[in-house]
Amino acid sequence: MSRYLLDDIIGGTRFGTSDAIDRVQNAARQGTLKTETMVLTDGHRLDTLAGILLNNSSLWWVIAALSGIGWGLQVPPGTRITYPASKDEILDYV
Repeated sequence: MSRYLLDDIIGGTRFGTSDAIDRVQNAARQGTLKTETMVLTDGHRLDTLAGILLNNSSLWWVIAALSGIGWGLQVPPGTRITYPASKDEILDYV
């Protein structure tokens, strides 16, 4: 199964990543999804950060999409990332 069709399962529901990327990015641009930023230091991985910030490590792609950094899990120190300010609010878009 392609990860671009159906990749994340939250609460037993499957979500299509490519459509969700557009929804997340558009919501952030329109201001309906509040975001925060941080600068990474050594040892940060997007999946680990997603687990901490969003309570779900499989939502690492949300941080990648909002940050415009592509699909790598490991990001160099000094990279500024953008992430949803609310753990609960992101579920409305994915």
